[in-house]
Amino acid sequence: MLATPEKAGNRQVLVALCRIPAGQAAPWHAHEGHEEFIYILSGSGEFLVEGRDPIAVRPGSLNLVPPDTRHCHRASATEDLLFLWGYAPPGPQLS
Repeated sequence: MLATPEKAGNRQVLVALCRIPAGQAAPWHAHEGHEEFIYILSGSGEFLVEGRDPIAVRPGSLNLVPPDTRHCHRASATEDLLFLWGYAPPGPQLS
């Protein structure tokens, strides 16, 4: 976590880094009441949204996720996927 109300005193957004190892995926989840952004820094893979076709991602890709939308990211088989993500308003819930 890079910026949270507890860590940095911000009140409007939570910001963090995430690394998904090559060939692995984040668990499916949704942020109840939170709008999320995901900006790919390095690596490649797929952005998955429940009920939709996978979207290829690479450095510079930006994914925006509406509140309460189940989603996840999957790294390619050959390289880790590193991304900056955040959501507003900040909050700990994952569902």
